Amino acid sequence: MQFLQEEHPKIYNQIRFFELQLTSKERTQRYELKYLKTRFGVYDNTSENFLYNQNSYEYSSSLVEQISNDTVTNQFQPYQTHSFTPDCVKSSYDKNIM
Repeated sequence: MQFLQEEHPKIYNQIRFFELQLTSKERTQRYELKYLKTRFGVYDNTSENFLYNQNSYEYSSSLVEQISNDTVTNQFQPYQTHSFTPDCVKSSYDKNIM
């Protein structure tokens, strides 16, 4: 919060105002984070249900399994390939960047 106060005072003031509204009961908290044995769940106080209605850990794990790192079927390349030739390494060494 100190960082926001010093670097982003507008955002800091908005957060403080929101916090004061919650404290004074002008505004009610819609969501809260609840710890459920081994994971956290987002609870919607309005509907009185968990936001995802399922185990968030299992759900996120299934999403990760669906990600393909194959650049042929998936246009997204999560990493870049580099080849370091002897000349490239020597150049880097000479420039004292490694």
